[in-house]
Amino acid sequence: MPKKRRRKLDSQMEKDISLAKKQVELITAIINDIVDDEIRAEYSQAFNIVKNAYVSIAALYDLEGYNDSSVSALREFQISVEDFKNEYET
Repeated sequence: MPKKRRRKLDSQMEKDISLAKKQVELITAIINDIVDDEIRAEYSQAFNIVKNAYVSIAALYDLEGYNDSSVSALREFQISVEDFKNEYET
């Protein structure tokens, strides 16, 4: 029987992922509150990059745990959130 490989977990990474989820939910709610349909669609489309980055982090951490790839993915997510906030002033 093959030996299962254990994932290395990190409590700080889990907190960061939880915070990332809350950021995505908050910004999504802000975008959904925009009255103008065209502007809401533009913001929503631009924010999809950030959403996809979050989904990627969560999936990577669930599959592989704490490693260089998950740390890098989290860093990329944080950069994409800041870029979105700077560009769209949320």
